[in-house]
Amino acid sequence: MLRTLVVVALVGGMTGVAAAIDLDPNWIPGFDPDWLTTAPTDIQITNLRGTFTASGGGYGLGTLTVVPKSGGPAITVHYEDGSSWSLPVSWAYVSAAGSLYADTSGTPPLLPSQAEGWFNGVGVGDPDWTMGLNIPVLGYAEVLAGSLDVYRAQEIYNQNLISGSGLATALDGLLVDVGIWPNGGQQSSISSYQFRISGVTVDDFGQSFSGDMYLTFWPDDDHGVPEPVTLALIGGGLAVVALRRRR
Repeated sequence: MLRTLVVVALVGGMTGVAAAIDLDPNWIPGFDPDWLTTAPTDIQITNLRGTFTASGGGYGLGTLTVVPKSGGPAITVHYEDGSSWSLPVSWAYVSAAGSLYADTSGTPPLLPSQAEGWFNGVGVGDPDWTMGLNIPVLGYAEVLAGSLDVYRAQEIYNQNLISGSGLATALDGLLVDVGIWPNGGQQSSISSYQFRISGVTVDDFGQSFSGDMYLTFWPDDDHGVPEPVTLALIGGGLAVVALRRRR
């Protein structure tokens, strides 16, 4: 998730989680209040599991949910001055859910075998995505939470990889409360995410599947630049297509 989900897509409902509590930035493990003088550049989230359930969404087409893998997600906030803050992995919490409202698989310029779906959070939950700390004894505390506006998931040239980008809104949480993340309805970008699948070929969103994924959040919608790994995979896929056509 270099400079390129999340929360986010990705990122859904908070069932079974203790009510959010207010946090004092001075005592949150690893958080330095001095960083409040510099803005965050991105939030990277790894160690996630994404599951698409066909025909289970509010639009009748399907739902994509994101939850931490065993051990918890790895969440790191990077700042403009080069500093960073990583949440304790065993305490970190991430959740997201989005409804599939359009399946445009195989439509030009996609290949006939390429899957593409468009998602948003309408009808999924409030908030549609959230991440925070699940602190022993104290319970759950939000770092960021909000609504999913729209994001695209696209299967990349039959490489068992889905990637995409989109927009989210951060409405609540620590980074909003201290004024260093857009709030008041301002949009954030899920500038990239990757979704690795094994054992299944995804040709459209008419089938259910699961895979490992990561997300990257930016505090505005001006950073839709694919990371080098994504570019390399896309380039490799194009090369394979060109070779097949030449043959």
